[in-house]
Amino acid sequence: MATADPLGLASLSLPQSADLPFTALPSSGELADVFILDGGGFKSWPRNRFADAMPGSFDFPSSVFLIKNRSTGKTLLYDLGVRSDLGKYPKPSRDYFESAFSGFGGLMSPAVSIPDQLQAHGVEPSSIDAVVISHTHFDHTGDLDHFPTNVGVVIGPGALASYVGSLRGMDWWGDGSVYILDTPGHLPGHLGMLVRTSSTPSSFLLLVGDASHHRALFTCCTHTHYKIPTFPSPTGVLTSAEYNLADTYATLARVQRMEREEDVMVVMAHDPALLKVVERHGRMWPGNVNGWKAGGWKAEVDLEFEKDREEWA
Repeated sequence: MATADPLGLASLSLPQSADLPFTALPSSGELADVFILDGGGFKSWPRNRFADAMPGSFDFPSSVFLIKNRSTGKTLLYDLGVRSDLGKYPKPSRDYFESAFSGFGGLMSPAVSIPDQLQAHGVEPSSIDAVVISHTHFDHTGDLDHFPTNVGVVIGPGALASYVGSLRGMDWWGDGSVYILDTPGHLPGHLGMLVRTSSTPSSFLLLVGDASHHRALFTCCTHTHYKIPTFPSPTGVLTSAEYNLADTYATLARVQRMEREEDVMVVMAHDPALLKVVERHGRMWPGNVNGWKAGGWKAEVDLEFEKDREEWA
């Protein structure tokens, strides 16, 4: 019996990014430091859940990002990863993990909770200006209840009316160091961030959360034959892991357009290639990753991705 496809998902693919409008990235002398914390992740997850036609499985992180304005000292967290105690998830969630992850390696908590990781290096959770949640899936909301009530929580959509590069966004602190970006598709209100990491030379990290789950979907521009997987639902209707697949592809094209800029490196929440490079340079928290451009990390991340791709291609 053929799978019904009332939304036309099978016909969707990544649009051409080269022709997208692009507003020059704004200039500013203000910078923000970016730090990556351990947010847990997933073990032995099938690659074809993220990009079709990929064999085998891999481990991938649910990274947490601390952003600190270098002039004011104000801080943001982007995502919170997996809960430090899986037993604290509601029972329906735990039941879902047991059924959905059956046969896979499953979910991994961080070895130390995010608040404890912060405190271990002198950052009090109460000092965080706000937590920006890219979207409300369980592997991004983490231990939000471990933060005091004075810490703001940002969940999209917001007033994201101006374009920053190829994405709509707003200048969070008003000084050009951090932009909150509209990255719809994976879930309603999904948010990204653009962080200025150096001014001489200019460089930005584009944090995209789950706007992409695999570099094969956007890396410029050799592997665009991979598509986001679709599969039959229990009712026989074609579906995907994306809330709105057409919007996800549109966002991916905008991410790919940003990736073309030598001053921009795209960072996914689930990015094992990036973490290999960060760990190689000893720059996991409490080190920052602002030196990515001067250190040539973008090429290193691409090389790690290519090495992994050669193993399963």
